[in-house]
Amino acid sequence: MADTDRINIYQLNVQNGNRCGFWVKRETWSRNIARITTIGGQFEGLLDGNPPYLKSQKVRGDVCHEDTGAMRWNMGGPGRDQEITGAGTYRYSLVDTSPWWEK
Repeated sequence: MADTDRINIYQLNVQNGNRCGFWVKRETWSRNIARITTIGGQFEGLLDGNPPYLKSQKVRGDVCHEDTGAMRWNMGGPGRDQEITGAGTYRYSLVDTSPWWEK
């Protein structure tokens, strides 16, 4: 993946129709991926602020191992519903929903 394919989580939310539930991978996360569950406490709808950072609202998500779906921690979190730090950095890419998620 080229560096130009990486954008921030707020931009990915806009690309997803201002609706959470999409999956991301950060270039520094090894084998972890995260399903974004809320941004600024909202699941869907327009966020306050101007692009590309939209007031840098807190982002929360479920962090899982990309191959198995096992809940993982990121920066000391429990796996489920943890704060995703650095959401405004240009180090994220969209990933497809894994088959294990739909089971």
